[in-house]
Amino acid sequence: MATSDFKSDLAKLGQTQLQANARFCKTMEQVRNRANVRLIADPEKIVKASSKVNFRQAEIINVDLVMVKAARKIVILNKPVSVKFAILENSSCTSFIMIF
Repeated sequence: MATSDFKSDLAKLGQTQLQANARFCKTMEQVRNRANVRLIADPEKIVKASSKVNFRQAEIINVDLVMVKAARKIVILNKPVSVKFAILENSSCTSFIMIF
């Protein structure tokens, strides 16, 4: 618990910064690098999954189980650049106002 006004303002600033950073990181996320991962135990399904165009990698986990990694068929780029800039700008303005 904050014992002075300065500490409480500092705590508010920290919380505001954390929220802004979390939002900023979420908008900076590389959507193209996402992958579909499936755990398959049926040999016929493994052959079918590995013959697809978006197949990237297969890794044997144990005798009965294989992990198949595939690229996304459709990538939706829904992270606008303007949002990233606005979040950084608001974050720096908030920090400036609270400190000074």
